[in-house]
Amino acid sequence: MLLWNVGYSKLNEAQERKVRFIYNKGPAKITSLISTTGEIPLDERKEPQCVSNYFVQYINGKWVKDSVLDDQAYILKTKEGLVVLTGDCHSGIGNVLTKTKELFNDDIVAVIGSLHLMEISKDKLVKIVDFLKEGFNETEFYLNHTISRLAWSTLRKKLGEDKIHRFKMGKKIMFDC
Repeated sequence: MLLWNVGYSKLNEAQERKVRFIYNKGPAKITSLISTTGEIPLDERKEPQCVSNYFVQYINGKWVKDSVLDDQAYILKTKEGLVVLTGDCHSGIGNVLTKTKELFNDDIVAVIGSLHLMEISKDKLVKIVDFLKEGFNETEFYLNHTISRLAWSTLRKKLGEDKIHRFKMGKKIMFDC
């Protein structure tokens, strides 16, 4: 089995003097406009997780599937509402948006990042998209990676072509804070 670290690289001494990692399991306020969701515990995840079987961790002498509890999203507070910034969104976009609504009780105007909808059955995909349509129909999605063609076309068909945007490296979008 070929293994590689998907976390941050080991820092040298000079880098360690310049960087300070602060890891919070719970939601954290970074600035007056930026917060995190914190971890989304497994028992709070209603949507099927989008975690690859390739993610493993070594616990008590055994390799076990990694449920990627440390997957978190950033929340930007704007004048229009909330902008959710995802990484790979392994917690599931429905779970991330539900947690964001619980924490901030405000409209979510945009999601920027990945939804990690690659290796997913059509049935699960339809459930996720129906959930988004029901609760987040006005949200704009700016998507950049790990999304299958089926997921892309399903999102555009069900949520509207005007709500689903490609957001590749180098693109910019402005929000009034």
